[in-house]
Amino acid sequence: MQISDVMSKCAAGVAIMVISHTQAGPTQSIGFGSFHADGSVSYSGPTDTDGNPVTPRVTSDFAGAPPTNTWWSSLIWERHPGNSYGQPFHPHPLSMQAASEGLYLGHSTTPGSWDRGYEYSFSGSSAAITIGVDGLSSPEVQVAGNSDWTVVAAWNDGTRSLRATIGRGMPIVLAECQGGDPIIHAENTTVHFQSERTVVLEKNGQHWAAFAPNGFHWTQEGSLWRCAGAAHVSAGILPDGSSDTISLFEAAAFAAVRDTQVSWEWQPDSRTVRATYAFTVEQLDGGSADPLCCLYRHQWIYADAPFTGHTYPSARGLLKLASTASFEVDFPVPAALPQLPAVDTIDLFTATNLIAEGVSNGAASYTSDTYWGGKSLGRTAQLAMMANATGDTNSRNQLVADLKSGLEEWFTVDASSDDGGNASDLLQAENAASMQGVVVESVDGADGDAVTGFSDGDWIRLAAIEFPNELPNRVVLRRASGTTGSTMLRLRLDSPSGLKIAEAAVGSTGGWSNWDDLAMGMTISDPSLLSGTHDVYVVCEGGGGAEMFSVDRLTFEIPGSGGSSNAAFAYHDTWGTLIGYPASYGADSELNDHHFHYGYFLWAAAVVARFDPAWADDEAWGGMVDLLVSDAANWDRSDTRYCFLRNFEPYVGYSYAAGHAGFAAGNNQESSSESMNFAAGCLMWGETTGRNDIRDLGLFLLAVESASIEQYWFDVDEQVFPAEMPRDLAGIVWDAGATYATWWTANVEEIHGINMLPITGGSLYLGTRVDAVERLWSYFLAENGGAPTVWQDILWSYQALFDPQSALSSLEAWAYTPEGGDSKARAYWWISALAGLGQVDASVSGNSPLSAVFFNGTTRTYVAHNMSQADSETVFTDGFRMCVASGQTLATTNDGNMTICPPGGDFDGSGDINVSDLLILLQTWGTCQDVNCPTDMTGDGVVDVSDLQAFLAAW
Repeated sequence: MQISDVMSKCAAGVAIMVISHTQAGPTQSIGFGSFHADGSVSYSGPTDTDGNPVTPRVTSDFAGAPPTNTWWSSLIWERHPGNSYGQPFHPHPLSMQAASEGLYLGHSTTPGSWDRGYEYSFSGSSAAITIGVDGLSSPEVQVAGNSDWTVVAAWNDGTRSLRATIGRGMPIVLAECQGGDPIIHAENTTVHFQSERTVVLEKNGQHWAAFAPNGFHWTQEGSLWRCAGAAHVSAGILPDGSSDTISLFEAAAFAAVRDTQVSWEWQPDSRTVRATYAFTVEQLDGGSADPLCCLYRHQWIYADAPFTGHTYPSARGLLKLASTASFEVDFPVPAALPQLPAVDTIDLFTATNLIAEGVSNGAASYTSDTYWGGKSLGRTAQLAMMANATGDTNSRNQLVADLKSGLEEWFTVDASSDDGGNASDLLQAENAASMQGVVVESVDGADGDAVTGFSDGDWIRLAAIEFPNELPNRVVLRRASGTTGSTMLRLRLDSPSGLKIAEAAVGSTGGWSNWDDLAMGMTISDPSLLSGTHDVYVVCEGGGGAEMFSVDRLTFEIPGSGGSSNAAFAYHDTWGTLIGYPASYGADSELNDHHFHYGYFLWAAAVVARFDPAWADDEAWGGMVDLLVSDAANWDRSDTRYCFLRNFEPYVGYSYAAGHAGFAAGNNQESSSESMNFAAGCLMWGETTGRNDIRDLGLFLLAVESASIEQYWFDVDEQVFPAEMPRDLAGIVWDAGATYATWWTANVEEIHGINMLPITGGSLYLGTRVDAVERLWSYFLAENGGAPTVWQDILWSYQALFDPQSALSSLEAWAYTPEGGDSKARAYWWISALAGLGQVDASVSGNSPLSAVFFNGTTRTYVAHNMSQADSETVFTDGFRMCVASGQTLATTNDGNMTICPPGGDFDGSGDINVSDLLILLQTWGTCQDVNCPTDMTGDGVVDVSDLQAFLAAW
């Protein structure tokens, strides 16, 4: 597996988890929880744009759970009906597209630019060469296999077949053929070099090479090159046309990559994670050369690899070519904490009042859907930790109880029911009290029935909906449309022409059964206009007489309201994925955003486990939490229920949001910060429960993705964005480029803020490069035309990473509405704490996973949190040491005294280390049976010789 020193305890934990699974019809139990075991029948899952269910497009010999959310996902998922070859994809340095006759290859060196971004565009029509088999006319492309950063695409027309091995960062494609001769199509090229086995073609200044195996050669037939009788050939893009380069590529042409695997190891002394990228190679031509691979900038700035001196331009900056079968990268792990410490600059009276305000609002709408319900869980988790830090155990206990209730509803099939009548409920359109011009009918993909046929002037009335005194953040309405036009959908109070409270322009969703969630902003600012009981009208206004949309359900997202729904998770056998229902933002039909949604659940579960460890046992609720980790980032290669690291792509170093990658620009991710929130959630959950495997997964994700975000979203070194990029920050990163945008708005505050929220103790990576924070804040102010007017709490929290005093001055005006998943208490705590702590000091780090260092003038503050059951010593890279009590966060300045923990070894508590303690150590020899067994003095999960040595040193 990927972690070299996995604890035996972890293996035992998995065994217990599996044993606790019981099958009872369509429901499967795990500990106290349960989920739908046959989600492909019970709930809607992956679909195409017409709303029809899709199955993985794989060969009969494909093995394992189908990967999604990766750079080649359009090959396995027919998102667009009739397109059985997928979209262009961009593994870098190559771009590619499958077609009936084979694989188109290209390499764009100059990006296009427009007002909001840049793109190294590619399509089949712009391909330089095509790899195929003579006469091949395959009706589709399938996936025959994959590894961590390669895929094997397969064509078969019944007579001829082609299998192409394609890899991230690999400039050579291996083509294995049957039933016909391998061929290369190359229009408008000139021969730069030709030998018996190698042809190098020049086109537009680029050099493309085709390689034949021993005993075979290429012959030219106009624009076609044939390698008669060969079973395999290879082709790719050369960095230049020199003879040395040609020789280098000839030697590696048939070092066939059969497997790629990433592994990682937490190195506490240097606070790094060592990621090892390994290729398994089969030499098809009797050679011995290592494969050629390109390292991305986030890799090569930390790696010592056998580079060749060659480079390629790409959408992710300069790629460096190496010749190797394995390389290692030591990624720095950014500072991370459960929360910032309660330092003197936090006024505890103010903090307590703000926390109480959050508590007095009651349990948030935890079960509205996986995203907004998750955000409510995350918000409450932050409040619970702050209440604990102030000593307000009553509020803490109430908040933890709220978290338990919300999580347990999600983790139990049919745990909740819809009692109706409240604005925060899921309001089903078919339950309307009256309607005009529309009908109720069953529609594929809808939650129950739906209301269809909305055209200009049509409406439905949802009667007697009770609103609280607090204004909703927004409305989320689930709708579908197959129209070619657009119209306005408005919500009005008490009559079809009454007060307009929300609106949005709507157009096609790609089909009448293709449902998605429409976020509608509130058009009123005075909550008194809405409070009380009202009829709500959903009205279509515009579009002529054409049918414009259908409506499934809607909900008002009201801070602090208690929602209700039939919240549950379902496992889909066909796609090997766990989906939460109610879903949102395509988490079900497109497998979008699972890591975004589930990260909030992990934080909430970790906070509950911190104050109630028994709740997190596998036999209780912990097994359900582990399933969320497994779905979004399965770290256990032996767990075949889920694909490996679903959302996270280990080679390019960041996660993908779209399940299907059905876009010409490749796959994408918008909210990099919510991806990091998932990583921090893994760290918190693993560290809190003693699951070192999940802890180390979180550290790996934090380290690698923070390095990628710095380069590809924030361009901290100003070396990645090409000159054609008109912006200083990316809102969405695509495989082919980047855009200064979001999926729902062009508003500057949200473009920046969506890559910052949620702000937690896991957000300190944002402050690693203080120079970049200051530059990007200035850029934000210039683009925004001044200070933020929405999401101020998120944006001021970012500003506080370099200028906390100014951020605090803005905050203390209090005239702002928190972002929907945030609270005024959290914003005050963060910004006030940084006013005392200062900026993140990335030059010094601690060996505890949950530790950080700050500098403020000449004062350096060391912070560490200890989740274990015994005192623990954190050692920092500058030699500073401090002993942190169990369950506590400690902050110490460099003008204070170091506190060194007394040596361990007094296992019987007698006050002496003696033979009695030695006997205890020997009796516990082997696997640690307790999460924090005291005889495991080295903390590696096993009591062995290293612990005996540490014990004898302490005696």
